[in-house]
Amino acid sequence: MRSEAIEVATPGGARLRIQFTRHNDRYGHVISLLNAAGGAEPVLESIEGSTDDAWPPSPPLQSLSIEKLPDGRPAALLVGMAGRCHWSASIETACGEAKLVFDLACRHSQEPEWLGNRYRRLTAAEDISIEADGADVTTEAEFISIRPRTIASGAATTRWKFAVSMRPAAVHPAPAEATERPR
Repeated sequence: MRSEAIEVATPGGARLRIQFTRHNDRYGHVISLLNAAGGAEPVLESIEGSTDDAWPPSPPLQSLSIEKLPDGRPAALLVGMAGRCHWSASIETACGEAKLVFDLACRHSQEPEWLGNRYRRLTAAEDISIEADGADVTTEAEFISIRPRTIASGAATTRWKFAVSMRPAAVHPAPAEATERPR
């Protein structure tokens, strides 16, 4: 199983990682908080559809390339298709912040039945925040959905953006190691 990741750290030590893993014909991803020792606490997992879904719960992204932006920050560039629609995504890190910025688009030939990103909450997710630009965020008990606020009708392109960031209080210290021996 092919897997690639991008991590972002702040000068204060907060770290956030997105890990892409191949699931059948597409890439899914998990967003995790990292502690000082590098231990990961998975927070959100993308919900992927199947090859039979014309309108999957998350964009069906089948090609992944990790690139460096001119300022040295990493970015993931992804494209894919399902039915008669084509999706693209760029996910980049923000300078000096534990933040991942998602910019997505879908070129569709008809009005979509569903467009957006759907996540499974793996923890209470109080350590992260989601800011949407042109999208609505819906939080349920186990799921988070991010949908474009305006969906173009007919043959058109619909675009939405959002950012996942670590709240400042979410910096977790490394687990304490037992260094003393019993006497």
